[in-house]
Amino acid sequence: MKKVLTIVFTALFLSITAFAQDVPASTWGNLPPLHVEGNHLVDPYGNNVVLHGVMDTPSPYFNNNRWKGPGWGEDFNTTHAKNAIAYFDKLFTAITDTASGAYCNLFRLHLDPCWTNYNNTKAPGFTEKNGKVYDPHGNEVSGEANIYHFNKGRLKQFLKTLYFPIAKKAIDHGLYVIMRPPGVFPGYVQVGDYYNDYIQTVWDIVTQNDSIKKYSGQIMIELGNEPVTLNNAQGKGDDKALCDFFQPVVDKMRENGYEGVIWGVGTGWQGNCRSYGKYPIVGKNIGYAVHNYVGWYGGNDRKYSSSDKEKYANEFHASHPIMDTNPIVITEIDWSPEKEGTGHYNEHGDWVLSNYGSWATGTTSGWGAAYKYLLDKYDNISMTLSGTHCYIDVDDYINLKKVTPAYKTAMEKNGLDPWEASGVACFSWYKDWAQENYARPDLTQVQSKLVELTTAKGDGVVNVMVGQSLNLGLEGKFEDGLTSKIPTSLMDIEAKESNILEKKGGVYAAVAEGAANCTASFGGMTTKVDINVLPAFSLSDEVFNPSIFGTGSYLGRQGKLQTAVNGLAGWQFDAGIDLSAYDYLNIDFVVGPSCKPFLRIFDSEEIGANNFYEYEIGKNSSVKIPLKNQQKGDNTVLDLSNIRTVAFTSNGGSYIYIKNVALEVDPTAIAGVENNNSAKVVAEEYYTVSGIRLNTLSKGVNIVRQKLSNGEQKTQKIIIEK
Repeated sequence: MKKVLTIVFTALFLSITAFAQDVPASTWGNLPPLHVEGNHLVDPYGNNVVLHGVMDTPSPYFNNNRWKGPGWGEDFNTTHAKNAIAYFDKLFTAITDTASGAYCNLFRLHLDPCWTNYNNTKAPGFTEKNGKVYDPHGNEVSGEANIYHFNKGRLKQFLKTLYFPIAKKAIDHGLYVIMRPPGVFPGYVQVGDYYNDYIQTVWDIVTQNDSIKKYSGQIMIELGNEPVTLNNAQGKGDDKALCDFFQPVVDKMRENGYEGVIWGVGTGWQGNCRSYGKYPIVGKNIGYAVHNYVGWYGGNDRKYSSSDKEKYANEFHASHPIMDTNPIVITEIDWSPEKEGTGHYNEHGDWVLSNYGSWATGTTSGWGAAYKYLLDKYDNISMTLSGTHCYIDVDDYINLKKVTPAYKTAMEKNGLDPWEASGVACFSWYKDWAQENYARPDLTQVQSKLVELTTAKGDGVVNVMVGQSLNLGLEGKFEDGLTSKIPTSLMDIEAKESNILEKKGGVYAAVAEGAANCTASFGGMTTKVDINVLPAFSLSDEVFNPSIFGTGSYLGRQGKLQTAVNGLAGWQFDAGIDLSAYDYLNIDFVVGPSCKPFLRIFDSEEIGANNFYEYEIGKNSSVKIPLKNQQKGDNTVLDLSNIRTVAFTSNGGSYIYIKNVALEVDPTAIAGVENNNSAKVVAEEYYTVSGIRLNTLSKGVNIVRQKLSNGEQKTQKIIIEK
């Protein structure tokens, strides 16, 4: 049976290697900053990015002492750090050697605790008895789960002399980096406990580092490693516990100025993110890191039918529903076939048969077929194998400078097809996946090679709402085979009706309702696009977002909305909208909503826990929401001049039928335009109360925006009676 499998899968591997199109040389290893849009990692040009690589740790113990270190704890010093940096520089050269077929673009770096522990440091609340250590909960902790000797000073020291230098080497080799904290979660933690403080302390120190912040588009952070049981502050099971544990940590990191991607983690050794579907970590650039081994999610090593593969993918999705709204990265996974030996117990206490050097025992033709189906079905799952040794034969490279897939030599020696292990399989898969969903290079440097500029929409009409930035959705094709979305901000746009658009901070913002026939130019090529600017708070499907947080549903023709449970659904004004001239936001419903929704208004890009003004709609069929001088949850006043998000939230139990949304000016509060003796009016803009730009004052209520010679801007209201 094994001989038959060898013939079949060897042929498959050769066919992929022979016919896979090479990645354009100008693209691979290019590291523009990444951010999160929807449930994808995205490069600066709007292209979805999926990453593939390995994880490793700068510990001589876990690297078979290939670089010399005297042992654990306080004996580690700067000289040993230099040895580690040099060793990892070699690994990075190997795993990005595309000429040898290695196509990694992601490295997960463990801030190994062998550098941060110091025996003279003894954390409060711990006890020692009979050679064992017990945490403040009274539970025995050992190994990397024991933070009794964690020393903040050593973390600061080796962040500068070891961890960041390794990360920078990775970046120089074309690898994005995910950092995970020192050690692993103990078996039990709860909100606000000693380990919660530890995680916050670690990431507070890391994100204060200027180098980490400088490379925040390339260095991402995984909040922890393998929480098992995590309860609320009262020690009880709670769907909100994960969010309550990690949200303050994330908020502190953002407060420090770190803007990169943060990966949340779930319980059950990172096998369960279900509660995040209901209570996600809030903020921008949030993804979730999960683990996946043979035997998890019902995926044993067996032959899979099409329905079996679908069942496996569905079980994975059920465990991580947050993948519908955020990107996912599998930060630990490996496999190799059974081999005679002693075996071991995995995290769940299950016996794992011996293999060729991986943590999990399985085959590519068995369990791997279901896993590959999962990654092909969903286009937002990145991954890192559980060690460099799961991807390449490390000794082959260190000793012979030869890049060989992991386990290949030993398996062939025993008459097995090396395709059945993660090394050869991922060499093939990584190269195949490298053809799409990769980060593009600086498009301004290659625009001279542009050969085609096309619109993503067949009718060439782009709808945008007042307060939003314009995205034409154009795609470029270049001489070397590169294709990329072309950001509208890089284009020159000529519009006959220029008053509807205004360039702000490098983007074209929609500032007034109307339509325009435009010519967009980039790289010496042009295309015609019709732009239609909808009024603020339009109920059109194209500008109303039912899934700002959580996955909601919306049908614009009926104004039919169902929010996710405690989700957010409504309008996002990424270019900002000035509502300071308006007194009310009026909302009419077809019927009073039974799910008792609230409306939240945010004046910043961050969607946090308390930075919004909230109005209770209840079951009312019509509401007049006051806008002036309203306090947010953080006790500051809502800044109406820079509104970014206006959204409904509810228990999601029933539909909300929205009939009409309109801004209103209180006629009794109209003020005349006052003269300013110290500054002259250099320009005026006129708008209706609904935001439509006018050429001159008209009958009724007018909104007048004045630009003064001293740089100030004033917005006032004028009534013209005749």
